[in-house]
Parts: sequence; C-alpha cells; structure tokens
Amino acid sequence: MAAIHPLCGIDSKFILYLFRSIEPDISDKGTGSTFKAITKVFVEGLEFALPPLDEQRRIVAKIEELFSELDKGIESLKTAREQLKVYRQAVLKHAFEGKLTARWREENKDKLESAEQLLVRIQRERECTLKKLAAAGDGEAKRFLKKISKNKANHPNVDLPLGAIWANFLEFCTFIVDCHNKTAPYEKEGIYLIRTPCIRNGKIHLNEEVRFVSQETYEYWSRRCPPKPGDIIFTREAPMGEAGIVPSGVKLCMGQRMMLLRPPSCIDSKYLLYSILEPLFQSRMIKDSVGTGVKHLRVGDVENLCVPLFPSEEQKQIVAVVESSLSIFDKQEYNIPNHCINSRRNVFMRRAVGYSGNATTRI
Repeated sequence: MAAIHPLCGIDSKFILYLFRSIEPDISDKGTGSTFKAITKVFVEGLEFALPPLDEQRRIVAKIEELFSELDKGIESLKTAREQLKVYRQAVLKHAFEGKLTARWREENKDKLESAEQLLVRIQRERECTLKKLAAAGDGEAKRFLKKISKNKANHPNVDLPLGAIWANFLEFCTFIVDCHNKTAPYEKEGIYLIRTPCIRNGKIHLNEEVRFVSQETYEYWSRRCPPKPGDIIFTREAPMGEAGIVPSGVKLCMGQRMMLLRPPSCIDSKYLLYSILEPLFQSRMIKDSVGTGVKHLRVGDVENLCVPLFPSEEQKQIVAVVESSLSIFDKQEYNIPNHCINSRRNVFMRRAVGYSGNATTRI
C-alpha cells in the first residue's frame, strides 16, 4: 500500500480513476511468489498524458455521470432478477397445490390411479426388493427395512386436491442414506467428491468447490449406497435444504452434511426435486430444523419431511408445466456477470482519461 499526493494542478479524483482504469495492465507487472505486488519505484516511474486541470474536472464529472447511469442499470437488473425469483417460487407453489393441473385433473379424473393406490404399490414393490437384498446380506437394506417398520408419519394439516395425499420421504423412497460424516482424504484428481457449496438452485455443480478422491476412498465413503444417476442429493446443513439430481455419466461421492434420496422408478426424480424446492416445503423444513447458531436437520428430520404425492400421470403433467414455465423465466433473465460490469466501468474510465499506454507526463 502506498499514499499518492498529487501535485498542485492535479485533481485527486482524476488520479484515482486513472489508476483504476489501468489496474488490469499493471496487475500483470507485480512480483512475488505468494502475492503479486508492484513496488514504490514502479509507481513513481509511471508516466501519462495529463490534461489541464479544468479538463481533468470535466473528465471526473463525466465518469461519475456514467457510473451513476450504470449503477441505475445494475439496480434495475437486480430488481428484475428478484422478481423472476418470486415468479419461479409462485410457479412451484401453485404446482404442488394442484392449481397448474386443475383442468387436466378434472378432464382425467376417472382415468387415474389414485395417490393412495400408487403409494401402496410403491411400498409393496419396495418391501419385496429390500427383503431380497437383505436375504442376500445387504446390511443397508436390513437397516432400511427396520426404519420403515418404525415410521410414524406426521403429515401437514393442509388439504390437498382430490387424488393427492401427503407422504414423507420414508414412506416412498427406495433408499435414504446419510453421508459418511468425516472429511475424506483429497486427491489431485480422481472421482468427484461434492460438497454442500456444489449444490445450488436445484443443480449439482462440478465447480471450483468440488474435490477428488481415490477409488479406494470412494468405495469406503459410498459403501452404504453409491450415488447413481437420478438420485437426489439433499443438504442437511450449510446450507440446509439445497438439492440436485445426480446427472447421467457422472460418478461422484458425497461429502459431509448431505443425504441421498432414491425415488422409486414410478416417481420422476424431477418431481421429487421440484417438491423439495417448493417454498412451502422449505418453510416446513425450516420449522423442523434444530440448532441455535447454524440451523440444520438431523437424519430423522429429513426422513420425516413431507411432500404432496399426486397420481403418477399427474406428476408428469406437473413436471412438464413447471419446466415450461421455468424455461420462459430463464430466457427472460438478464445474466450479466459482475466481471462484465467491472469491465464496462474500466472501459468508461480508460476512454474518459484518454489512457492509451503512451508515457508522456509523470505524475
């Protein structure tokens, strides 16, 4: 850090904007192995074209006028994004209240298998599958059968459309498995290990937050139930209540503070995902959370979370309507990354101060 005291006849704000305009150029000239930095001698040696004082002040005024306009645009962009977020939440809420498929439901009311019948079918098929796995020595199947037998669902006291029922995850999921609650040994490359920051806005992102583990670590950390495409990964903490679907063609391992939800074959993974992202589900989830500082969910809390279970065919309609609406919002959303905004600010400053890289006057 260095203090710069402009000479008489030089506007301080002009110097400020000048240095900010050339920041991308001088940042590459820093030295140092850990943190790059420029020296005092380097700064003292910089030379620039210097207009008269009155023109400097006009340049500063123009820059600040342009910044003001840009800030107004950014504020409008933020407002639009927030409004689209509200629209998305409204679509999900109405979908699981049965409002978006009301006409379809009325037109097909005599053709549908009821949600009660669907749930009975799911539970019969699941019990048969789990008993076969348990008989073959699958410890996870044995544990899950025991949990199912002790399940006492506490459904919300909220009416659902005719044909739909409340069900908690333990009533219909094929498997619900907690992560291995210990930090895995990382590798420079290997199998993806996702952490809670990788799960945002209904998607699993293989971004800079992802880590890698060896095949040996993957097998141990995933020994209870290796994640497979179509599974839902749900976060219990930091943040709580995020979820994403394991994509096809990706082998991954769960990190800490997350759980695997495996829907039965007759329930679309997207239906389960959207029911988790729905705002009323999120509100119920928060009420069930524990902790004085960082709110979190215990394993049992997650297993007892409830979602509306519609007839199978209506679930497909709900997913189709939700995806159609969300795709429209995605097209409407202004997606200007912060680095583009910063780049525009730099362009304004460089043009205003007239910087061209030609050294003519020393400050």
